Amino acid sequence: MTGNIIVSQHEGGESDAVEFVLLVTQSTIASTIAENVKNIDSQLDEKITSLGSNIASNIADAITENEQKVMTKALYPQDRETFFKTIGVTNQRKNYLKFILPLVNIGWLSLTIPDKPTSPYQKYITTLKGRLLLKLLSKNRR
Repeated sequence: MTGNIIVSQHEGGESDAVEFVLLVTQSTIASTIAENVKNIDSQLDEKITSLGSNIASNIADAITENEQKVMTKALYPQDRETFFKTIGVTNQRKNYLKFILPLVNIGWLSLTIPDKPTSPYQKYITTLKGRLLLKLLSKNRR
C-alpha cells in the first residue's frame, strides 16, 4: 500500500486535481520527516561522540596497558603464551589469573573452546564488547 488516496472520477478532472494535491502533500510530509530524521541523526552523532570520549577517558584511566595489549593481540584467536610474550611475562598460572582471566570475567575476552577452559588448544579472542572498547580508546587518543 503506497498511502495514496483514490478518489472516484467526477466531471472536469476534479479527481486528478485532488490526487495531485494529495501526492504533493504526501511528498512534502515525507521530505520534512526525512530532514528531521537527518537533523536528529546529526545531533545524536555529536552526543555519542561526546559521551564516547568521556567514557573512553574514564575507561582509559582504569584499564592497564597490558590489558589493552592483550585485547589488541586477541583481535584474532591467540593462545595464552602469545599474550604473555606480548606483555613480557612468563607462562604461569599466576599470570593467567592476573592478566587473562579478569578480561574473560569482564566479557572483553572470550574462549574459543568455552566447554573446555583447560584445553591445551584453548585460544582467546576479543569480544564485541572488547572491540568496541578498543575502538573508543583509539578514538580518544586522536
